[in-house]
Amino acid sequence: MKPSFQVSVDNPPARSSLAVLGVQGELDAISSPRLEAAAAEAISQGADRLLLDLSGVSFMGSAGLRALVAINEMLRARSGSAETRRSLTPASSRPT
Repeated sequence: MKPSFQVSVDNPPARSSLAVLGVQGELDAISSPRLEAAAAEAISQGADRLLLDLSGVSFMGSAGLRALVAINEMLRARSGSAETRRSLTPASSRPT
């Protein structure tokens, strides 16, 4: 059974420009648009720094990598930055 995908956003306090996005599940072609949308929403609400917590990601495909590049480009356009917390464990295939 495929794990569900979730993105949680810890909105920054009014004085902060940092938003934390917690990502859980598989980050693939189906779920990556949801991550991009959550990042775009945080940026539109004033965040110019994103911390992506990927510790709950069980699999990341090429679409997930593309989403990370797209998020970085969104932030660079606003002179912002993104970083990840807890790197992924490399996986060559999805868990069964």
